[in-house]
This record gives sequence, C-alpha cells and structure tokens, in this order.
Amino acid sequence: MQRWARAEREIYISHWYTIGGFIEDGRRIPGHPITTAVFSVVSLAVVVNTTTAFPADTLVGFARLAVAVPAYYLLRHYD
Repeated sequence: MQRWARAEREIYISHWYTIGGFIEDGRRIPGHPITTAVFSVVSLAVVVNTTTAFPADTLVGFARLAVAVPAYYLLRHYD
C-alpha cells in the first residue's frame, strides 16, 4: 500500500472515534480513556516544568500570544 493511501485511510478511520471510547461499529478504542488521561497529565507536566525552568521565555511567549490573538481577529477578514 502506498504511503499516502495508508495515511488517508488512517485519517478516515480516526474520524469515526467517539468520546465514549467506541468506534461507530461498536469496537473499543484500545486504552481509552487511560491513554488520554496519561497524555494530558504528561503534557501538563511539560508545560509546568518549562514555565518554572524558563520564566522569562514563558513571559515572552505569553506576550506574543497576547498580541497575536487580537491581531488574528482583526485581520482574519482581509483575505
């Protein structure tokens, strides 16, 4: 199977996942919701660790975000 066809098929299949941990035809999603919870906890730990280790860089990032969000909403109509 070609690489692009496999990726397209995987994207199509992942579209059918639901919040309850089931695919539309009743099959279970392996590890759900445990894997989702582990991913969320690890992601939060990385954010907290980076924020405490590099507070100046974190402030620069938040400042960029504070400028970018209003700019996006102001300029999104100019396509």
